Amino acid sequence: MKVRASALGKMMATPRSKGELLSQTAKSYIKEVVLQDKYGIYKEFNSRYTDKGNQTEDEAIQLVADVLDLGFVFKNEEKFQNDFVKGTPDVITNDLIIDCL
Repeated sequence: MKVRASALGKMMATPRSKGELLSQTAKSYIKEVVLQDKYGIYKEFNSRYTDKGNQTEDEAIQLVADVLDLGFVFKNEEKFQNDFVKGTPDVITNDLIIDCL
């Protein structure tokens, strides 16, 4: 099982009781990933906020580049993974990897 980089916070949540190894949040996320990977069942999610974020992502990336004085940058489309984590960072430069959550 590989966790999306954006979901690491869910996996690292603290359990409510000392006897538990994983939090309920982590357990729910693991179930969701297993359903996706093993059975191809994906949880549908959309909202006007995520729609707006998707629409303005290019502008946000350019704003970050302007504020950090990075010059011209472009949206990364390449996916990366190792033994534990998978994801697609928004921008990759020679010095930085930027992911605007």
